[in-house]
Amino acid sequence: MIRRRPFLALSFSLLTALAAPAGFSSAQPSGTTTLVYEFSRSGLRLAEMTDTLQVTGREYHLTSNATGVGIVALLARGQSIRRESRGLIAATGLAPKKFVEQRGDNYTLTAEFDWTANHVTMVNAQGERSREPVPPASQDRLSFPYLIAFAKGAPPQEFSVAVADGRHVTQYAFRLVGTENVATGLGELKALHYTKILTGDDTAFDIWLGLDQQLLPVRLTYADKGGAQFEQYLRAINPPARG
Repeated sequence: MIRRRPFLALSFSLLTALAAPAGFSSAQPSGTTTLVYEFSRSGLRLAEMTDTLQVTGREYHLTSNATGVGIVALLARGQSIRRESRGLIAATGLAPKKFVEQRGDNYTLTAEFDWTANHVTMVNAQGERSREPVPPASQDRLSFPYLIAFAKGAPPQEFSVAVADGRHVTQYAFRLVGTENVATGLGELKALHYTKILTGDDTAFDIWLGLDQQLLPVRLTYADKGGAQFEQYLRAINPPARG
């Protein structure tokens, strides 16, 4: 059963094509790109996140390591969160094969995609296994912010996506707000701003994709149902921006 929850499920379909914005390049990321983010909750800095995207031929390997900073580092006693996504680069963009999330020694989530049968098999932290159908081009929790960077053609005006996180599959829809200069740890960057289309008791989620960073995510903000505001912004990227 596909759920509607903020930020956790994945099936991707372009709804409306957009004329390419000024500065847009259709070149997809290649080789190895490292992105370093700062992550905060309601203004309190919690962690540094390092994403490494490796593209080899038609395969991708994406890893993310989050390490607590400040008081969080003391409370977590050095424990980190590691996420990993592996798969293919298909005509529709990224096609994940396996997603793993590891927190410490006793918390693991997995999601394995079978694109022949169009289903995903998930194992939660309690070891419970479930299988759900997914639309073509669905994503996992880590690959989701990278999907537009690998989609063919100009960025979409709207898109829907289903995301698997090892516990659930959730359906989201986003629309383009426009091109903006957005604050990051690298200063203001020109980016495409997408916002989640809200229904019912949905909470907000926004993502900015850098025009000079091959539409890789440079800033993300979202809220939980308790009212907390989360923010993730780019602090460093290697190799640096084009031009």
